[in-house]
Amino acid sequence: DKKFLPPAPDWDRREHLWKSAEIFSHYDDVWFFEMMKEKYIEHDRNGILHSHCLDVMIARKLPPSS
Repeated sequence: DKKFLPPAPDWDRREHLWKSAEIFSHYDDVWFFEMMKEKYIEHDRNGILHSHCLDVMIARKLPPSS
């Protein structure tokens, strides 16, 4: 859900739009993020050019504390 990006032309109101960085809140403190970045791609669907935002992450689960 990016205010500066209009919804995709094929967006359905039943779909969930993530807030910025919301995906990361679904990982608790036992994950170590090696890399996190936001990426934008342009997509041409049915002749309508629009953009998508992607959150890219590489994470590893930390061993249990003893």
